[in-house]
Amino acid sequence: MSESPNQNQGGSWVDNYVATYRYGYTWAAAIFPLIGLLGFFLARQSELALAVASAAEVLFILVAVEWKTYCVQIEAGSISRSSALHSKTYALSDVDLIQHLYGDRGGQLLRIRHSDRILLTASSDLAGFDDLVGFFREYARHHHLIFATRDDWGEWTQAGKSNKGDTSASAE
Repeated sequence: MSESPNQNQGGSWVDNYVATYRYGYTWAAAIFPLIGLLGFFLARQSELALAVASAAEVLFILVAVEWKTYCVQIEAGSISRSSALHSKTYALSDVDLIQHLYGDRGGQLLRIRHSDRILLTASSDLAGFDDLVGFFREYARHHHLIFATRDDWGEWTQAGKSNKGDTSASAE
């Protein structure tokens, strides 16, 4: 994660926050293509098996590229998710509900929503995930949005009120 210490004088730090979040351990993405090489070794006797192994290797390489280049970026007024294979940017003003979900095996998700659409889902596998959650908790407080948390047992708690209409925190 990288942050910009330069903050504009015109607003709060929340409105001028700039950061980039990426997956840690990107070297682990090399495991996917290595698994595909095993398929070549096992399929060397059959042309059909070799074709299947080749297609699997291409998919493994695409997964590795996606993992290695994926990032979530927050800039003044927008949030984007991008990789070598796709890119999407949303205005932070479109956000009307933020959900922090605790799951089984210690995993967490952060969902950024607009009405019934999920604009972004971020996993706790991102380096700096706790900072990302903290930013959105403060963003929700400053912009009077609902920040809803679902614990390990499925119970919802929420902070704030939505100023963007009737929004349900339990929407999945």
